[in-house]
Amino acid sequence: MLAAVVVLLSAALSACGGASATQTRKTPTAKTKRPGPPFVDIYAGLPLRGPLAKQGRAVWKGIELARDNARIHDSVHLIFKRPLNDAGRKNGDDNLALTEKNAIAVSMDPHAVYYIGDLSSAATNISLPILSAAGIAQITPGDAYIAPASGQPGAVSLADKLLPLLPDYRVQAAADMQFFAKIPKQPACTRVTVVTESDPESAELAKLMSTDAKSDGIQPLVPLALTTKAATAATYETPFKGQTPCGIVIAGSAVKPAAAFARTIHSLFPQALILGTSGLCNSRWTKATAKGWTPAVDRLLWCTSPTWPLDQYDNSDNFTTLYRKTYHSNPSTYALYGYEAANLGIAMLGTLGTAGEDRETVRSNLLDPGVSDSFQYANLKGNTSSLSSYAVYNISPKSAEPAFYLTLTPGH
Repeated sequence: MLAAVVVLLSAALSACGGASATQTRKTPTAKTKRPGPPFVDIYAGLPLRGPLAKQGRAVWKGIELARDNARIHDSVHLIFKRPLNDAGRKNGDDNLALTEKNAIAVSMDPHAVYYIGDLSSAATNISLPILSAAGIAQITPGDAYIAPASGQPGAVSLADKLLPLLPDYRVQAAADMQFFAKIPKQPACTRVTVVTESDPESAELAKLMSTDAKSDGIQPLVPLALTTKAATAATYETPFKGQTPCGIVIAGSAVKPAAAFARTIHSLFPQALILGTSGLCNSRWTKATAKGWTPAVDRLLWCTSPTWPLDQYDNSDNFTTLYRKTYHSNPSTYALYGYEAANLGIAMLGTLGTAGEDRETVRSNLLDPGVSDSFQYANLKGNTSSLSSYAVYNISPKSAEPAFYLTLTPGH
């Protein structure tokens, strides 16, 4: 049984408003019976250490903000559990054994009906099968890639058991190729190579990019595998066989080898555009990559991301005002997504009332195709859906930080 300090949204939160009441209690056992409205538990699985800790903590702050400002019907009490850390102690990378342990513990809580997380696709691919088998609704403000079903008889994909708040890898692949076909203020690039890590998501991205490239008039060159060792010119010069690429996509999240590779490619092909996918669209990669570059870094180095700066979201001002009033600091985009994920659960469970005790009822409502219409921040400014678009970031020549440049919506 998981011990946790919890916050109870009580019947004091009536339709006409009221302050949330807090109390500490232990999770009731399956045999515990309580008179009156049911208690249902809401969990979050997030990285609280390592490279994604900043995003994980931001998501939790957004969840807390939604929890503390909730207005729900008094037919159900929502219990928000402490966030479950899914990152290791040593370096903060994914700890899949810990993720599995967390998911099993949640599935065994008879009151658990709603799970927010995880952020990395590796962690979600561990938690989703366990929570799905238990009938628990899962929403993710993180990477939405779910591994395709295996070729074994009876194997099924679990992608339709997860509600993502971010656009998936198919949108990313199409947007990355669209970038090379419609490069801002530059001629289209028609010879592009994709360099991948050995993980399934990078391989799937490369395959989809090859398909999208042809429809964009791009000739995809032979894909390369990104070595974890320090890249040298000889390592990568031979595979191009005299074909000079005008564009290179680096798909993955391993900062050091990806940065070493990008610097080497820049030395080999000084005019080639280098584009990092979402796992590399951060200052750790861009700063490591830009070392020793000429000022042309702002023209040649790019990255794409499923998230935008907060001010690019429609009606984000109200969220920012509430966040600043509560925390006396500025929110990040991930705080917005945590707030959105929690608010959706609160609104849905408040509507379901006593039916919110039933896991399958909660999950079927969450996965209803029309549920995304209830997202308060689903659209970007200009009425553009954030689920069908991708953000392109340019690299500042002064700070080497990613700076939002434009939005790409494949098919438009």
